[in-house]
Amino acid sequence: MARYFSGEDIDEFRDCFYLITHSNGSITSLDELKTIMRSLAMSPTQAELKQYFQQKGGKLSFADFLDVMHSHSVKEKVSQEVMDAFRASDWNRSGTI
Repeated sequence: MARYFSGEDIDEFRDCFYLITHSNGSITSLDELKTIMRSLAMSPTQAELKQYFQQKGGKLSFADFLDVMHSHSVKEKVSQEVMDAFRASDWNRSGTI
């Protein structure tokens, strides 16, 4: 995952991960995953959180968490690009094109 994130990003992810998981070293609930992702400015839906959690067998190590962050950041980037395209076509900022 290091190829997808800067060292600074990984350090920030690690700090948030271990702040929530404490000495346990793994995410064991949807609430923990939601809290960490939202503290890192991600906005996953409840369905996405459940999907990520199930894909990883109900327990996420830090490496699993990096994988989830990469997958979700790609989704959010695409969503942002679509919104930017609509905004560029909304000449008078009315919310319609």
